[in-house]
Amino acid sequence: MERSLPAPARSGSHPRGDVAPAWRTILAGTPREVLARLVQGDPLGVRGVVANRLRSGSVLLDADRIHLRAIARIARSAGRYRGRPAVDAWVDGHVVQVLADVIREDHESTRAGAAAPAEVSEAFSALAGPLGLDPGSMRRACAVFNVLPLADRAAFVDLVLRNRSLDEMARELGENATQIARRARRALDAILGSARSLGEPRGQR
Repeated sequence: MERSLPAPARSGSHPRGDVAPAWRTILAGTPREVLARLVQGDPLGVRGVVANRLRSGSVLLDADRIHLRAIARIARSAGRYRGRPAVDAWVDGHVVQVLADVIREDHESTRAGAAAPAEVSEAFSALAGPLGLDPGSMRRACAVFNVLPLADRAAFVDLVLRNRSLDEMARELGENATQIARRARRALDAILGSARSLGEPRGQR
């Protein structure tokens, strides 16, 4: 979840068009050495890939958390990379897998009734306020939101978080405005409903 909700990358664009010739240098050495390079200056453009995937998938997660998991995964896999697929597609594949893993882990943790982390990122705090929730409940509610159908998530993110016009969205998608509003409402109800139920003692649910 990018705090500033950046614009998506252009279709067909690479995260960093100048990295392909340098991938051997960037990915050479031990996982620790590779990780150190990835942290310094983001030479593979992982942050941009994360932002694009979060936005295009209408996923509510802390971008910093996904970025750190992604570069750790890339560092561990660097020694097995031989140039295929192209480095930008390879990086994107790692980010996609990290997103899937985190979404699954968060949802399973929430279903199991695990407590929210003591420290919650500013991204969840910023989202929680307008919805009348505390940040811990917001993080758990997002775990429920992130497994909703993409159409419902996208409608909520565009209408509620990005404050887009319903009429503009209907024209762009070629769909009925009422249908789009209902999708956004379903997502909002899922967030608020999960936050309420998660705040109750487990024996009272």
